[in-house]
Amino acid sequence: MAVATNKRRIAKNTLFLYGRMFFSLIVSFLTAGVLLSTLGVVDYGIYNVVGGLVIMFSLVSGSLSASTSRFLTFELGKEDGEPNKVFNASLQIHLLIIAVVVVLLETVGLWFLEHEMNIPQNRMLAAQYVFQFSVFAFALNLLSVTYNADIIANEHMDAFAYIGILDTVLRFLILYLLRIGNFDKLILYSFLQFAVSLIIQSVYMIYCRYNFEESKLHRTFHKDMFLKIAGFSGWNFIGSSAALLRDQGVNLCINIFCGPAINASRAIGVRVNSMISVFGHNLLSAFNPQITKNYASGNLVDVTNLCILGSRYGFLLLFLISFPIMVRMEYLLELWLHNVPEHSVAFGILALLLSLVDILSIPLITLLLATGDIKWYQISVGGTLLLNVPISYVLLRLGYAPEWTVVVAIGLSLVCLFIRLKMAQMLTDFPVNRFLKEVLVKVVTVTIIALLFYWTTTQYFNLASTGAILYVLTCGAFNMIILYFIGLNRNERVKINVLVIKHLHWNKLK
Repeated sequence: MAVATNKRRIAKNTLFLYGRMFFSLIVSFLTAGVLLSTLGVVDYGIYNVVGGLVIMFSLVSGSLSASTSRFLTFELGKEDGEPNKVFNASLQIHLLIIAVVVVLLETVGLWFLEHEMNIPQNRMLAAQYVFQFSVFAFALNLLSVTYNADIIANEHMDAFAYIGILDTVLRFLILYLLRIGNFDKLILYSFLQFAVSLIIQSVYMIYCRYNFEESKLHRTFHKDMFLKIAGFSGWNFIGSSAALLRDQGVNLCINIFCGPAINASRAIGVRVNSMISVFGHNLLSAFNPQITKNYASGNLVDVTNLCILGSRYGFLLLFLISFPIMVRMEYLLELWLHNVPEHSVAFGILALLLSLVDILSIPLITLLLATGDIKWYQISVGGTLLLNVPISYVLLRLGYAPEWTVVVAIGLSLVCLFIRLKMAQMLTDFPVNRFLKEVLVKVVTVTIIALLFYWTTTQYFNLASTGAILYVLTCGAFNMIILYFIGLNRNERVKINVLVIKHLHWNKLK
């Protein structure tokens, strides 16, 4: 299957994902300030750090999700694949893991919450409710991992878009119920979040049962497939746990040394990042299944082209949106939240920088998982990422500002990018020099030119007189110009010119 043949499918799936994203982005923007003011800074921080504790204990879910997606996509890409075996074996593994992790959460996790976390005594009861509802939501989410992976493997991004919109609408209604509810706001919010998870995960399961033959349940135990997925997930667990520990482990360190108010500041920065980073990640969600399917079919040339295009396009698209926001983060947060917690601006900027570095690796991660030979890859990358927690702990203990925890994560993420490039070269003869030339050189050049433009304008113009919104729009327009001339190659510019000319000609005819 040639890359050109897949472009229409990638474009179609990307459009569905972006439709979902824009709707979610608008609602998230409108609700964040209301949520912060309704819960208050301390309760908002408690919700994020306690929910994060549950996420940290459910490390295995990330590895199982990636493993299930890889095996399902791989089997669907083969002419004689057996996706039903993969689906049922994966579901059996998930049920086993749910039982184990829930026991750990209700023993070790609950003890850690009550004895080690920095929670005001008068909010401990509410924090325990948050913990229990988070455990229920975790079990539901882990159970639905196989169904979600099946939708991605079949590239039914329209279903993801529509169900995602339903999810956003329901979470928007949570705020209304939260405002009128005559109950502890934090407890009510955690319960309503769990209720929405129950509805959405049920919809995903029903959709798969009616649309994908491989999602039909069977009682047969496929030992070979069970062990294969479990073994793959075991090695993938290292990478997934390291990535989660980078976020949730550091979040706990911040809670211990700085308290829940700083957790709230970090949560706001993370929320800004999650709203913006989807611009690049949605594009790669359309690329990733094609990378795995082409690898399964032996089309390594197409795989290389998709990886290089995905890394470059993902970064450039995310940079186009995030850079203007970073340079005017303080003003935009004030416009959004009115009362901006301390450290939120720095956390927001650094979180976006981390996403820009991380997004370069996503197609490479997909390729490496597609090979199935991930033992040394996960050991090397996972071991590097795991350094985030001890380094951050030492820095916080020495009195460094909490923002330094994200700086550490950015540095280690850059190291992991080069480790992935080396591993891809060893396993698939991936052309590292071509990646450096067509991806890294271009994105670094674009970044430097954009920074020079920002430095020049701040030195010689009074931005306060022109307004921050106008400046953000100006930065965005300038970035589009440098992305067009520097970020794209000649053939890509020609294709864009042809599309624009055709569009203008069609409008003229109408």
